[in-house]
Amino acid sequence: MIKQAIKFLLIAIFLYLLIMIQTSIFYFSCLGFWLTILIVLGFNIFESSKYETGIFVALWAGLLIDIYSSTFFFGFYSIILMIIAIFMKLFISRYVRIP
Repeated sequence: MIKQAIKFLLIAIFLYLLIMIQTSIFYFSCLGFWLTILIVLGFNIFESSKYETGIFVALWAGLLIDIYSSTFFFGFYSIILMIIAIFMKLFISRYVRIP
């Protein structure tokens, strides 16, 4: 239980720092928030489909992007990233077999 809480805390801090770097350094470049989206996708691909940490990562990253972005309504990126994470979990659990 404590090990999982520490894992969530480290992931949350890492995503927060990544968003801060993106909003301060890469804000006017073409990267925007793509690094965070790639981190979320990579985390969901490499995590086992029976765990739900990838969905938490997608929700937290989406909320952080929504807080520091003013392009769409609040919750847009969180909804999009959560849907992507859930579909990835379903797709990987059904169609991908790792020997």
